[in-house]
Amino acid sequence: LVKRAPGRHPATMEWVEIESGALRARVTARGAALVGLWHRDWPHSVVLGTADPAVFLAAHPYGGAVVGPVANRSGGARVSIAGQPYDLPANEGRTSLHSGPKGLHARTWDLRVEDAAVLAIHTLPDGACGLPGRRQITARFAVAGETLTVTLSAVSDRATLMNLALHPYFSLDGSGHLRDHLVRVGGAQYLRTEGAGLPTGVRAPVQEIGLGDTPAPVAPGVEHNICLEAGPAVYLEAARGPRVRVRTAAPALQVYAGAHLPKVPGSHGAPLGPGAGIALEPQM
Repeated sequence: LVKRAPGRHPATMEWVEIESGALRARVTARGAALVGLWHRDWPHSVVLGTADPAVFLAAHPYGGAVVGPVANRSGGARVSIAGQPYDLPANEGRTSLHSGPKGLHARTWDLRVEDAAVLAIHTLPDGACGLPGRRQITARFAVAGETLTVTLSAVSDRATLMNLALHPYFSLDGSGHLRDHLVRVGGAQYLRTEGAGLPTGVRAPVQEIGLGDTPAPVAPGVEHNICLEAGPAVYLEAARGPRVRVRTAAPALQVYAGAHLPKVPGSHGAPLGPGAGIALEPQM
């Protein structure tokens, strides 16, 4: 089943919903963002959003979006490709976060519906986000049974950097906080960071940030990249609501406890704000 935003022509639809027997997912044209994911046995979405997705994305533009073309942080807002320096838009002091204010999260994607799947497509012109290449980027969301599969891909006509990530915030019980949530990671190491949130290159045991192969609460200050091992990447569970297992082909996954989430009205009455959800972002 496909649901389009009321009153919108399919070519300019604001969001669509796809359904399997067990899952319903909502994807927006703005940012190709996953702003709703419902299980048939639970009334609340297990990812953060609001009744009007535009309200949520205006308050937190990365929420649920495909971020990139270079996800996470680029120190000094400068990179080098084949010996050529490129300046990136800085939006976090001297750092470029998720490719700056006009990254993929802030752009309108074309949405195409394929049975129980949504294909989101966006083309970045050469030089957009400070990087070379005309880049066609595709995000495919598909539901089957109790599984949502997200496939991110890109083609460029020049050598460039590409590190795409989906940035959903999970909240399993609809409470607006993570107090009863437990996380188990499938990686033994994480990347230490310095003050600006940039990785130092040093790997350390995940136990340093309170994570591991035993389910545990996530500390409010966690915003780190986990070095994944073979097998499932992350399990998330709560006292109420469905359990979530995230599996990925990416070599790493950013865990962010949502310390800086803005305050907005939630879709089920509970207000959203700092610590309302946990972001699990597979990436390079």
